[in-house]
Amino acid sequence: MARIGKPKKPPITPRKVPRQKRAQETVDVILEGAAHVLRTVGYDALTTNKVATAAGVSVGSLYQYFPSKDALVMALMLRVAEKQHGAFLATHGRVLDAPIPDVVEAVVETLLESHASDPKLSEVLMNQVPRVGDLGEVMAYNEEKLLTPLHAYLVSRRADLVVDDLRAAAFVLTHSIPPLLQRLTMSRPSPEQRRAIFRELNGMLVGYLTGRRKRGSAR
Repeated sequence: MARIGKPKKPPITPRKVPRQKRAQETVDVILEGAAHVLRTVGYDALTTNKVATAAGVSVGSLYQYFPSKDALVMALMLRVAEKQHGAFLATHGRVLDAPIPDVVEAVVETLLESHASDPKLSEVLMNQVPRVGDLGEVMAYNEEKLLTPLHAYLVSRRADLVVDDLRAAAFVLTHSIPPLLQRLTMSRPSPEQRRAIFRELNGMLVGYLTGRRKRGSAR
């Protein structure tokens, strides 16, 4: 009797990494095509043929880099994370020595703007991404690009903080705030609601880190 095993998961690792400028440009347009298809028809209806058509490349060219649609989506997730983390690091570097409440406000606003820049894509990735194989690669990227510098920053500001375990605090902040901001973007609040939620989030974070809640209106 034949043994029935679990269905084989599609590969989610790119076939090869682009080394030359032309190859990188091809990967860029493929990922832009994948984003367009996700925004338009969602994850279930996404196919490599549709992505190739949207990108203006042949399916063969697509398969040179991505062996499956899940590999495409995973690469797109990492690309989005890279842009968001770049915005975070730029803002963080600008307000590095500012009072903690001002740092929190600037960083939260930057991350919120980053999510709001492409709300439809953020919605699709948040709702449908859990189906894409093992998300360990994305989690590892978050650990490397966000958790480590955030922990180093908390250590540098230890005198201003009331939290005891700074590594645990960095972990909590890294993995809890982005999903909340994604949900806020998806809910499409009115400007008044957005300001109120932004104010409450800032107050929560400042209170958690310093034991004092910042008062006053938010942007």
